[in-house]
Amino acid sequence: LQIYRRHVQQIFNRIAAIARAALEVSGKDLFVDTSKTVARVPHLLRRPEIDLRIIHVVRDVRAVAWSARKRECERQEAADTARHWVRTHQAALRLGRLVGEDRYFRFRWEDFCTAPESVLAGICAFLGVEPVDLVPRVNTATHHVIGNTMRLRPVRPIRSDETWREALDPSQRVAAERCARELSRSFGYR
Repeated sequence: LQIYRRHVQQIFNRIAAIARAALEVSGKDLFVDTSKTVARVPHLLRRPEIDLRIIHVVRDVRAVAWSARKRECERQEAADTARHWVRTHQAALRLGRLVGEDRYFRFRWEDFCTAPESVLAGICAFLGVEPVDLVPRVNTATHHVIGNTMRLRPVRPIRSDETWREALDPSQRVAAERCARELSRSFGYR
């Protein structure tokens, strides 16, 4: 157990060092880690040098189920995807309670797609930074997200992929809705 704890500590020492180096090179004072897992958060919370904030993005479970089926060549069952969706968002909500309301911000993906400027302004206010008119500037300024192949192409207009409404098999849609019903409704999905 001691060896495992030491290994985890080394990993988070490296993560902190990478963040510090990126801030130093860029001259910025805000580092955004776009991890999609919540497992890192408890470890990062233990680090006094990190002013941790959580931004929780929620997407309609049915859209997530459709996306998983497309990626997995239709082998992924919607109920399995929905159960994973529920576990992920329950964990994010627990972490939100752990860090406190002032360090937790949640928004729905579909709301961002509908009104990106408004959601981005909310994120900027949450982070305590000046709002930036980012949407019109995104293709004119140099930007880089390590590992994201989209960085090599111009950014297209922001829109929510609603093809799941027609393409997701009704039985899969019902299965996803059944598994995630209560939590999905709490996020405003009907």
